[in-house]
Amino acid sequence: MRRFFDFVGEDALLVAHNAAFDLRMLRQECCKFDLCFACEGIEVCDTLALSRRLRPDLPNHRLATLVELLPVDGVNSHDALDDTLACAGVLFKLLEPQP
Repeated sequence: MRRFFDFVGEDALLVAHNAAFDLRMLRQECCKFDLCFACEGIEVCDTLALSRRLRPDLPNHRLATLVELLPVDGVNSHDALDDTLACAGVLFKLLEPQP
């Protein structure tokens, strides 16, 4: 966990799909290692909330659905790297100007 926070640094943007879940997991892991999880300086972008706001027309806002409908290269396979790439792709697609 210390290496993770060293990597993230003090002024970061964390991007996650359903960020509340991921932040809970980070806090739990920090507790295991007696680390304080301080959010100061860390911004969070939740692609779930963003997709709900920007694309209310979609049937649902699951990551797999967004990957398919936007469309995004890559897969959402519940593999950490695949999910990270899918989430990044979704973020970029959501931020593209709409015609």
